[in-house]
Parts: sequence; C-alpha cells; structure tokens
Amino acid sequence: MRTFHRLLLIVAAMLVSSAQAYAQTVVDAKVSHALEWTQDAPTLEEARAYRYAAVIDGARGAELAGVACSGAASPFTCTGQAPAFPLGAHAFALIAVQQLADGAIAESLPSTPLALLIYAVPLAPGNLRLVVTVSPPAPSAPTGAYPTAVR
Repeated sequence: MRTFHRLLLIVAAMLVSSAQAYAQTVVDAKVSHALEWTQDAPTLEEARAYRYAAVIDGARGAELAGVACSGAASPFTCTGQAPAFPLGAHAFALIAVQQLADGAIAESLPSTPLALLIYAVPLAPGNLRLVVTVSPPAPSAPTGAYPTAVR
C-alpha cells in the first residue's frame, strides 16, 4: 500500500503560554508513536484506573490504547499509544475519563493542546544509474576525394 511506503514528517509544537517549542522527526508510516504526559491523581492506582481519550481538532476521539502510569507521587507519568492522524495541521489534547461509583462518567478538561503538522515527504529516487550510449562514428570522407601529393 502506498501509505506504507511514504515517510511522514511530523513537526510537533507544544503550546505553552505564548511560547512554542518545536520538535522535528522523520518517521515511517508503519511506526507507531507513544505519547507521554503527567497526570495528577490522589493515588497511582487512580491514575491507572482513568481512561484517556484523544481530542483532535476540538472533537473527542477514541480512547488511547496501552496506557500505563508510574511514579511514586502525583503527578504521575503516563504513556500511551498515539492515535493515527491524517495529513494536515491538527490540535491534539487529552482528557482523563473516570467512571464513578454510581456508573456516571466524569471527564476532565482537555490538556493544553499539542500542535501537529503532518505531511508526506516524497520518496527518494531509487535505482539511480548512468546509462552510456555509444553512437557509431561519423562517416569518413571517401578515399580519393581529396587531392593527394604524388612524387
């Protein structure tokens, strides 16, 4: 599939106040990417019990897969698999989701968004080689066509 043969260049800039920090990486479309964030919670067990959902361009998306949280005290460090993004500019944030004892669902406010610009980079030309073509020599003048000196 063509998408598996293209490289994606992901330029991520985290929006912090009015300053932006930029990160740049060339990645293969087949590679999955992990996210890392900190999560405030009363205990590590509660941080691990939360579910985390993507918010892409302001719309709530799917919950992240493979989330793991660790640490000795809050805020805990959590990681999870990043969702796939279509080409273009996107704002990405996370929300923490908790199921309450009465069965109700509570969601946090979205995190500070991460600005992403995802675009395809053309593949490098391959199998480069030099093709040499030898042309036949130009025809020579017929013998005797030019005057010759006789002694």
